[in-house]
Amino acid sequence: MSPLAAKNTADTPVYPVTLSTDPQAARAAVTAGSIAGVDCALNSDATESIYGIRDVKTDADGKLYFWLPEMVDKDIEATIAGEGYGNNEVTVSDAGNQSAVLMLLPKITSHTPLANATNVAIDTDIVLTFSKAMDTIKGGDVSDSGALFPEGTWSDDSKVYTVTPPELAYNTDYDIGAGGFVDTDGLPAAAVR
Repeated sequence: MSPLAAKNTADTPVYPVTLSTDPQAARAAVTAGSIAGVDCALNSDATESIYGIRDVKTDADGKLYFWLPEMVDKDIEATIAGEGYGNNEVTVSDAGNQSAVLMLLPKITSHTPLANATNVAIDTDIVLTFSKAMDTIKGGDVSDSGALFPEGTWSDDSKVYTVTPPELAYNTDYDIGAGGFVDTDGLPAAAVR
């Protein structure tokens, strides 16, 4: 490490990292995120160990530039232009300027039955449609108030997950949730209820 190496407020060396967005999000505000499990904060008086992202925007090429401490295979997630981006294999070292690609995070784009639906037939399948192809081996869980439903089946190029619930009852409220799903890049989809 050279004597002029940059350090953060904790006196830890930091190194330049370029994060590219795919698809490109040019000149877009970063409004939330986390770096290696540490939440980012919009406020300028963020407490120690929190990355400040006030007024952070991508450049014309959809890139972000950070000075980060050493890390190996860590997660970086960011909300950019209202969309979730992430990469779960970011490595930073003293090897010089490094780069990583932040990919769109998968999300559930539709589901049936709809939230707060009424008069749903008791033999209705639960169908989740994802924005990207999902990892069918790691799968995920669909449950009612924490009680897991049987494993579902994948279709439509691993973008649609269908669960046939066990016997349901008429005139009964159910609190259905889905979570633990990851795409083929290992990036997580947000859980839904």
